[in-house]
Amino acid sequence: MLQHDAIVSVKSDVLFSDLGKEVVMLNAETGTYYGLEGVGVTIWNLIQQAKPARIIHATVVSEYCVDPTECWNDLTDFLGDLEKKGLIEITS
Repeated sequence: MLQHDAIVSVKSDVLFSDLGKEVVMLNAETGTYYGLEGVGVTIWNLIQQAKPARIIHATVVSEYCVDPTECWNDLTDFLGDLEKKGLIEITS
């Protein structure tokens, strides 16, 4: 489970381009492309500089007026997926 003080950041070898409403990322290690839109773009923009998970969560709750508990669960799943794809690092 994602800890509130865990630091989330984009891996240094990930290439990405912000296309406004979409972000396209390349895992340089695997050569696989990924795309994000909507709230995913907001989160990606936040983690371009390392941020604690609690700051990301607070920003998403504020900007999208979502239930904090549901948001935390969705954020945990989303960041876990990005980590499995080798796009971000989550450190304690």
